Amino acid sequence: MSEFLYSFNEGSRNMKGLLGEKGANLAEMTAMGLPVPFGFVVTTEACRKFFRDGNTIVESVMEQLHEKSLTMAKYFVKFCQENELLCYFCGGGCIGAVRHHGF
Repeated sequence: MSEFLYSFNEGSRNMKGLLGEKGANLAEMTAMGLPVPFGFVVTTEACRKFFRDGNTIVESVMEQLHEKSLTMAKYFVKFCQENELLCYFCGGGCIGAVRHHGF
C-alpha cells in the first residue's frame, strides 16, 4: 500500500514533490529538532487520487488517516502525562466529518 500520509518525522526537505513545500519544510524543521507540534501531511498523490476518484476518499486513505490520528492521540496523551497535564478526547468528530462529507 502506498503512503498517502506522512508524519512530520517521516519526511524530509527532499520530498517536496510528494509532501508539498509546507509539508517538506515542517518535516525538515522536525528533523532539525525545532519545536514543531506532532502532525502529518496529506501527500500530493492522495490529493490527486481524491480528484481522480470523483472527490471520494478511498478506504486505504481512510485507514491511514485513522492510524495517523491514533498515533497523534497517543503522542498527545504521553506528552500530557510527562508534563502532568490533564487531557481528554471526544472521539470521531473530524474523521466522521471526512467520511460523511461534512458535519
